[in-house]
Amino acid sequence: MPLNRWLTKSLYLCPQLIYYMKKAKILLGLLFLGVGTIAYAQTTQASIVGKITGKNVQEKVKVAIVNESTGFRTVTETNSKGEYIFKEIPLGGPYTVIVNDEKRKATM
Repeated sequence: MPLNRWLTKSLYLCPQLIYYMKKAKILLGLLFLGVGTIAYAQTTQASIVGKITGKNVQEKVKVAIVNESTGFRTVTETNSKGEYIFKEIPLGGPYTVIVNDEKRKATM
């Protein structure tokens, strides 16, 4: 007897088996979807977020960071609230924060 005929007869005789197989497919699909999301979220990059405070907070203030051990340097600008963010920077450190070409002590 061919496999597809045997499978059809077997499934016809066990309607509960069909029900459980459908549930298993859904469960496995959700499991793979969850595992895929977790694996996608892993990264080897870091971020630095900060805010410049004071009496006269200005927009578009130049903020730079320098990794002291590797020499990596990148620059960004603040928004209207004085906030800045560096995304996807290499892990490690220490980093020095430079605001308008003046080294500042960063609190972390």
